[in-house]
Amino acid sequence: IYFIKNIYNICVLRFADYLKFLKRVYIIYKMNSEGTSETVNSVPSDKFINVTVICPDQNKIPFQMKQNVQMGRLMNLFLRREGLENIDFLVFYHKGRRIRSTDTPISLNISDGDVIKTHFPEPDHDEYDSDCVYLSE
Repeated sequence: IYFIKNIYNICVLRFADYLKFLKRVYIIYKMNSEGTSETVNSVPSDKFINVTVICPDQNKIPFQMKQNVQMGRLMNLFLRREGLENIDFLVFYHKGRRIRSTDTPISLNISDGDVIKTHFPEPDHDEYDSDCVYLSE
């Protein structure tokens, strides 16, 4: 009976992952069928845009970057400026969507003058304490 319960749990978990995968595929298909990819690719990639990053303490820091540069470069520059050593100390969001280091302003539809917000991440099972951050002098 224990073996059957384990197989059942594995099947349920894999089915849930399969449904998540299908949802992602549908979203990508829907975006491509609406012509979103054409408008994204038509933007010149060497154009500079101005973005404002809002710190958790509500300070606003302006940045200028090219649209084809990965957001990880902006994140690392911001973290160095704030004296943080690791990219895991802050989470970056644009219009409610979490920004990954491999994203670009083109892929996120970031336009000139947009705002990027930063938040402290929610601790996952006490892996690290986001309330205590080492600041270099």
